[in-house]
Amino acid sequence: QNEYMQSVPHLIDFVRPILAGAERGACIIAECLVPGLSFKESSGIIRRHKPDLRITGVVFDGWLIDPSNSYNTRFNHLRTAIVERSTEWVREAGSSLVCAPSALVLDHTEAMEQWAKLKHIYGPRIEGMMLHHTDKEFRPGKRCWGMGRFKPQPTIDLEVVSYEEAVSEAGEPLGMVGRINVELARRSRAGEVSRSIIGIG
Repeated sequence: QNEYMQSVPHLIDFVRPILAGAERGACIIAECLVPGLSFKESSGIIRRHKPDLRITGVVFDGWLIDPSNSYNTRFNHLRTAIVERSTEWVREAGSSLVCAPSALVLDHTEAMEQWAKLKHIYGPRIEGMMLHHTDKEFRPGKRCWGMGRFKPQPTIDLEVVSYEEAVSEAGEPLGMVGRINVELARRSRAGEVSRSIIGIG
């Protein structure tokens, strides 16, 4: 959201040498969390206006050498730089930035095997995992077919009725979904169910 987060100066200190060493600029994209806490609990701590060394950045995309490299190459570069930086940093302040656990899978069966391993390690706290195509382009903040959420036990909150294509401010079609129309069912205290169509996305 382009805000300066005052709770993570230790993450900034961690990445500064990595970014300074990049010849053509660099970008690191991470999800901040507090290990052991829920997403909601972590968010409250992260949004406070005071430093908290418990906050960890989990890197899942970015680039250090060339943004046109494949996802697989970009992620390997990031992992190498973060491991090298952690070797000296851990002596100073503990781990601050880590790469998301990852594995190469070739089909649905292998994806399910990895999911079973994650469930074994993290237990019921983990809801799903992300899938990235190894050749995915670097498109920060943009949805694309090269990534998706893998949630083997889906829950149905709303039923999708239709889709509407996204358009630019000038009214030009953008070739991607801009609005998803869903049916929302509400039950009154008397037990009566009313249904309406709402848009999300």
